[in-house]
Amino acid sequence: MAAVEGRVVASFGRAVQVETSAGEFIDCSIRGRRLQVVCADRVRFEHSARPAGAVVIERLARDSVISRVNSRGQAETVAVNASQMVILVADPPLPDFYLVDRYLAAAEAARLPAIVVLNKVDGEPARLARCRAELAAWHDIGYATCEISALAGSGMEKLGYALR
Repeated sequence: MAAVEGRVVASFGRAVQVETSAGEFIDCSIRGRRLQVVCADRVRFEHSARPAGAVVIERLARDSVISRVNSRGQAETVAVNASQMVILVADPPLPDFYLVDRYLAAAEAARLPAIVVLNKVDGEPARLARCRAELAAWHDIGYATCEISALAGSGMEKLGYALR
């Protein structure tokens, strides 16, 4: 049978769901232990007469990879084929700014443009001061930033422009 290409849209251990270019969703198993795929991977799969249905036989080249170190000290893929990283912060609750810095470092390592978005800017001004100070620091070192209120709808046009 001819192999079909698609993109992994859900992962359940050694089983994945693949969306084809025609918009079909196919449940697949993964051939072999060495083949590792995550959501957003482009893959080739074959339909099978076995009860398992279709089988992923190949992972295609990745455009980008974001990984972390697992508890055994090995690299673990977290996300692939991203074109941009959007980091959303809001107060309340007060964001973990160190975590934002780690996300920005991951974006740099993957050579992805990043934007830091501050939501809930329609909230209490005193609470926003710390977030705005951090946002200004990221902007000053060259990162794209944006302030929005998802509730009120303000800033959404600017954010939409930044996501293109």
